[in-house]
Amino acid sequence: MKNIFEAMSSYENESISTKDFDNLSIEMNMERSPEQIATIQNYFDTNFEGRLKLDHFLRILAVLHDKGEIAKCLVVATDEHAEGVICHKEFVDILDVMVAYAPEIAGSTYDNILKDADAKNTNGMFSVEELSCLFNKQTEN
Repeated sequence: MKNIFEAMSSYENESISTKDFDNLSIEMNMERSPEQIATIQNYFDTNFEGRLKLDHFLRILAVLHDKGEIAKCLVVATDEHAEGVICHKEFVDILDVMVAYAPEIAGSTYDNILKDADAKNTNGMFSVEELSCLFNKQTEN
């Protein structure tokens, strides 16, 4: 998989441009709809200057079978202050990507996910682990 990533036309400095996402998904036999590609591109354009780093790509590939772990990768990468909890802005940044990966959670909002995920400690935020567990639970139903 690393070879496919490195073969993308925009590959430089251990990363590729979002413009290569469609080609990358085709080469990996993981084709996505144009809408899904656009959503993922927007996430990386907004949060990562339009680049996907090889190490982030490899971390996601390693857990591709586990939607909760995918959510965890997205949250950890988006957690601007490395606090281990996600705030409203960070959640909004990843929700569309999570829905593109798991359409069954469409319609989820920060408030309804926070209510479910924060039920144990009611601190008004949720941790990477809480979101990962909840994401797995919602996609199993």
